[in-house]
Amino acid sequence: MSLVNHMSVRALSQAMDASQLRQHVINHNIANVDTPYYKAKRVRFEDVLLQELNKASRFKGRVTDPRHIPIGRPGQGAVTPEVTVETGTKMNNNGNNVDIDAEMALLAKNGLWYQALAQSLNHEFRQLRHVITEGRG
Repeated sequence: MSLVNHMSVRALSQAMDASQLRQHVINHNIANVDTPYYKAKRVRFEDVLLQELNKASRFKGRVTDPRHIPIGRPGQGAVTPEVTVETGTKMNNNGNNVDIDAEMALLAKNGLWYQALAQSLNHEFRQLRHVITEGRG
């Protein structure tokens, strides 16, 4: 099962924000392709989110009285994307490590990822709308 299938509306929204940040970082890398000593940056998010979702999916006890002791882990909170600098590589003689071909591929991949997230979020909202308007219970 893919990461998108495990995600809640909140997590999908956070992932879209991270994808938007990644778009900005990749564009910044592309703009600095010829800047001496510039080091490419990356956004780390999906693996952090998946770890958080796995933690949140563990058992959590139900508290029915304020005197009860909470059992388990509370639900998933905000997951913050991390912007890292690639320092181990050197692509050009001027100390710059931006690989334009790799950046363009990452740009396309990120665009597809954003579209998948947007479609998943739309699906979640359609399901909620259906439950609200058509649900019987």
